Amino acid sequence: MTELWSAGVPALVFDFPTVAGRVRASGAGWILPHQDIEQLYRKLLKLRLILLNRIALIWRLQPGRAGQEWRNRPGLWLRAI
Repeated sequence: MTELWSAGVPALVFDFPTVAGRVRASGAGWILPHQDIEQLYRKLLKLRLILLNRIALIWRLQPGRAGQEWRNRPGLWLRAI
């Protein structure tokens, strides 16, 4: 997770205490359900659409700066969830 965050990429983690606690504290990622495969699948599809739309928007507004936006404004990626 630290490597993802240092590259400016939010983490996708299962709801296990240690990793989920870090994501909750930082707000830099998503916590995924692991007990219900159907719910996990739906959440991943939703996240895929959100992320693709956000990346496309950043690239249109500020070409070449999507990676910097991950690092500087992680909440930008999380608002729609």
